[in-house]
Amino acid sequence: MATTNNVSRKGSTVLLLAVLVLFAMSSILNSQTHIIEEIEFSDCAIKSILHGIKSENEGVKRGCIYFAGKYKIKEASESLVEELPSLEDGELCSMLVWSLYQIGNESCCKELQNIVKNHDSEELKNFCSNLSKIKEYGLAIDLAKNDY
Repeated sequence: MATTNNVSRKGSTVLLLAVLVLFAMSSILNSQTHIIEEIEFSDCAIKSILHGIKSENEGVKRGCIYFAGKYKIKEASESLVEELPSLEDGELCSMLVWSLYQIGNESCCKELQNIVKNHDSEELKNFCSNLSKIKEYGLAIDLAKNDY
């Protein structure tokens, strides 16, 4: 009888521990989901992003372009549009276009339309065209979750 009680106690303890771990994990996961639009950046942080977009260092430039789009920093749209002609076709150019799409203000949308009409690269034209179709048809695709 004492052995059955010990086994029952151990089973209850393990079950209680499992429930606590699941509760803790769900609390952690819920705390990680936040709405990007709620994040406010200081003027200094925005200036750093804008300066980084124009940097000669490709890694700094890449990171700043990416984060400008990820966090939808509207102040970066002008710098991104200015930087586009200086970029050669490739991953960095696609990332810049993705950031313009994510920011999504009027000047960004006009630039995406301009790329579709006038850019030399068919690959970039197709990429912009597909982004426009996603926005136009309201497809439930969250490109912010797809990291480069």
